[in-house]
Amino acid sequence: MGSLIKKYLRTTKGKITAGVIGVALVAAVVIAVIVFVKGNGYRTVAVEDFMGNVMVVGDKNNGPAYKGEHLYDGDDVSVGKYSELTLCMDNEKYVYADENTHFVIVNSSSRKNSRLKIVLDEGSELNVLSAKLGEGDSYEVDTPNSTMSVRGTRFRTTVYTADDGYVYTLLEVENGVVLTKLKTLTGEYNGVEREFRAGESALIRGNDDISEFLTSEGSEVWVLDHSVLPEKHIARLKELIKKSEKEN
Repeated sequence: MGSLIKKYLRTTKGKITAGVIGVALVAAVVIAVIVFVKGNGYRTVAVEDFMGNVMVVGDKNNGPAYKGEHLYDGDDVSVGKYSELTLCMDNEKYVYADENTHFVIVNSSSRKNSRLKIVLDEGSELNVLSAKLGEGDSYEVDTPNSTMSVRGTRFRTTVYTADDGYVYTLLEVENGVVLTKLKTLTGEYNGVEREFRAGESALIRGNDDISEFLTSEGSEVWVLDHSVLPEKHIARLKELIKKSEKEN
């Protein structure tokens, strides 16, 4: 039987058949790789662009950021003064970090699900998810006094520690829905949570003992007029703190 197959493969028809089979096998391998890489789960977190002084510290990275650099679970990222950073996840999820911003990446993936968390304790960053997450996947921004969970949206998170000892978080939702859960600086959730939708914002303050939504005109939902607010995000947050102090 083996000798007959060998003789057939030596013929013109046999060579053509073998070539077709070879191409089909290569195509199958390519498709399998694409399915694995682009299926459920984050497969890449990488530096797409940066400006100025950006440092990455972790088990595999330790030094200035560079374009194309892959980031991993536990990487500590600092964006210096007059600096910016753009991270890309799977070509459809982006983090745009402003100057004076610090965060840690918590990233875990499996064949069934994937979880990505940006632990932001200072500064401001814009999150853009151009596609809905897969079943079982999650994307969160964790601040000292709250956790924002999303399914597919565009929102900005800004964190500032004031002289009064409180940590303030400003959430600004541009598209989609963001579920916000409150917690103290010690990490204890108090059971208070609320969804915020496009055009809505939230101002949160917390310390070791409390975490609460500050109100605007009696509502936990703030509708901001950006034409009368500072463009820089920390300055905008400070202005809203002053407004809240006057109202409350």
